[in-house]
Amino acid sequence: MAERDLMLAELTGGRILLDMLSAALTLPTVKRAKSRGGVKAAASVNVHHLVLNEHDVAGYRTFAKLSPPLRSEDDRVALVQAVKDGLIDCDRFPATIRAKRKISACRLRKRRSARWAWKRCWQARLRCTTRGDAPLNTLIRAMTAKPAELLNLPQGRLVKGARLM
Repeated sequence: MAERDLMLAELTGGRILLDMLSAALTLPTVKRAKSRGGVKAAASVNVHHLVLNEHDVAGYRTFAKLSPPLRSEDDRVALVQAVKDGLIDCDRFPATIRAKRKISACRLRKRRSARWAWKRCWQARLRCTTRGDAPLNTLIRAMTAKPAELLNLPQGRLVKGARLM
């Protein structure tokens, strides 16, 4: 599907954001599209796909039921590397949620997917950094300056006189 969307963006001259990548399988497609130069493509990933894998949802841990779902450890490592290499442009900011930990196993399938709150996202970024997966400044740039650059916004930088909102 990403290949098709990238071809359509190239044919029409449009810009495209491949949002919430979760699998390593998509990364070569993104790399080819960006290297051709004819398509204005950007890619994003959710922070939880940088720190968690499919084993974190085991035992009906509903806080880790996500959409797109968590993938293998190989996928997680490939996504982290793609952020470090600049292939993935931005870290998608997750929506705030209420705690979802208490739920019976039989209701897991019916539970809606959700993302972590702000506090949890910072903890995840710090976990990614302390494990040595990616430098904190790379993760902060993916969350602030890079999205602002992609949207041609003056925000996303800590400089004198910069607008906050």
